[in-house]
Amino acid sequence: MQAVDLIDEASTPLVQPGMQRRASMFNPNTPGYLTTARPTRFGITAIGASSVDVSAFQERLEYLHDKRVKSLLGDIGPLTDWMKFYKSPDILKSIPKKDIRKFYEHQNGLIERYADIDELLGSKLPISLLKSYGSDLGIDGNLQDHRAGVPADIEELIAAGGESEKDSIVKFTIVLILIINVGLLGGKGLVVYLTFSMSLIASLVDSVLDLLSSAIIYYANSFSTKGKSAFFPVGTARLEPLGILIFSIIMVTSFLQVAQDSLKLLIFDKKHEVVQITFPTLAIMILTIAIKLICYYACISVNNSSIQALAEDSKTDIVFNTFSIIFPLIGHWLELWWLDPLGALMLCIFVVFQWSAVAFEHISNLTGSAASTEQRQQILYCCMRFATSIQKITALQTYHVGDNINVEVDLVMNLDLNMRDCHDIGETLQYAIETLPGVERCFVHIDYREGNFQGHLT
Repeated sequence: MQAVDLIDEASTPLVQPGMQRRASMFNPNTPGYLTTARPTRFGITAIGASSVDVSAFQERLEYLHDKRVKSLLGDIGPLTDWMKFYKSPDILKSIPKKDIRKFYEHQNGLIERYADIDELLGSKLPISLLKSYGSDLGIDGNLQDHRAGVPADIEELIAAGGESEKDSIVKFTIVLILIINVGLLGGKGLVVYLTFSMSLIASLVDSVLDLLSSAIIYYANSFSTKGKSAFFPVGTARLEPLGILIFSIIMVTSFLQVAQDSLKLLIFDKKHEVVQITFPTLAIMILTIAIKLICYYACISVNNSSIQALAEDSKTDIVFNTFSIIFPLIGHWLELWWLDPLGALMLCIFVVFQWSAVAFEHISNLTGSAASTEQRQQILYCCMRFATSIQKITALQTYHVGDNINVEVDLVMNLDLNMRDCHDIGETLQYAIETLPGVERCFVHIDYREGNFQGHLT
């Protein structure tokens, strides 16, 4: 590396013979001293005696940093004003054909993703990150002997923000649902004691599993937010979907057992007793349905996999509890003994199919299924727009690691750039992509030619 002379010859102050004013572009902390010319092993002049015009030096250094950043990023603006193609909800409602309406709804989602990238790259995040590089060189020109943290004040620059506030909302919601499920379990236990209805027994089993689900999701969420440790070097975020998967399997297994008991009652029962529904039983079940409806609307607005699982569970409970009281109630009115076990069997089949779908979704995500086309297109647009020094994008892999995704991208850089510039561009792009919602980690690989090797053995 060559030392960069920051002296403007036309305006050089009087300097004693044998003294010169030099500093490194790589170190924004270098204060601009008059020094005796004594180069270090990095080609950076060692610090000497007296300080001259520090503010002017800092301005000059800032100018050089800005110039370098602009030359690396270039000026790739948005391809277009995406929002002019956006269809408002009123326009969507006026479209008569369902297929055309779905097309524009999908297009609206993609437009929002592209607009988010334009907002991200138009912010100060990429520039601040690039300008922060070089602070790993000490004032004496020696490298720091430890790894620095994330460059710049990235947490304040990420537009999404509010993660700690979001985490507190998630935990509060989970605890509240847990308390509600304890209360509803007691109420349903009383109902089953009064009626001994198979449909209501199925509903009681559902409440027991609700309580178990809330406990599993609470502990999985608590452990998943603890961050990195020696035993989990990339964090424990995958514990959350794993906990939901375990609960899904428990739900399916339990309701298969209730379905088996209902089927036995339909085929082998000889008593043919009609279930009696009293007013307290009816009142408790109506109150349960109303509470679950409130829980569903409270959970559906929180963008978190654990809360979404609780929302899905509350929706199941609304349907389940409604029909678990309707079947025995109609059977009571019409004196049809078989309606109650038949209703229980149908409800069990409904739950088994619904939670099997949830289980398969999480199995797919945990085993590395591909990310959605929309996520891939958004990340590809971010790479394409990021910097003029990126010549080509030769590979892009986006795949699930639980709820979130990993990104691997291969870039061909401008051959005129040195190693430092290529590194800084690649790592800044990496941080930019990792600020996108749903991205857990990004890996940027720098190439110097298009026809390179695949990069992995498998």
